[in-house]
Amino acid sequence: MSLALEQFPLFDGLSPELLIRWESYFHERGFTKRQILEFPSDCTEPIYFIQSGQVKVSYLSEEGKEFTVACLSPGEVYSVHSLASATALENSVVVYLGMDKFRPMLGECPELA
Repeated sequence: MSLALEQFPLFDGLSPELLIRWESYFHERGFTKRQILEFPSDCTEPIYFIQSGQVKVSYLSEEGKEFTVACLSPGEVYSVHSLASATALENSVVVYLGMDKFRPMLGECPELA
């Protein structure tokens, strides 16, 4: 599986060999328009990168009003660290991994932090 991690700005300047090795940590998943982004339960604290499409990150107030905090485009990254929900605004593909896989990457390459 070739995910082409070099397309994401976070990985700019890193060696192709390192990125190829890290690809095994990532998974790819497609979402249809208006689908809420959900990840497998074994993927704790997912971090996801928008490969294609657009994703809206929003919160619901206690009164049920939606507040959009970000619209993510290809190349952008987001981590599920709050009660925000993410919804595909159009058919979208994301590349994701859990924080348990990302932490060792930070240890190996501190410039990612």
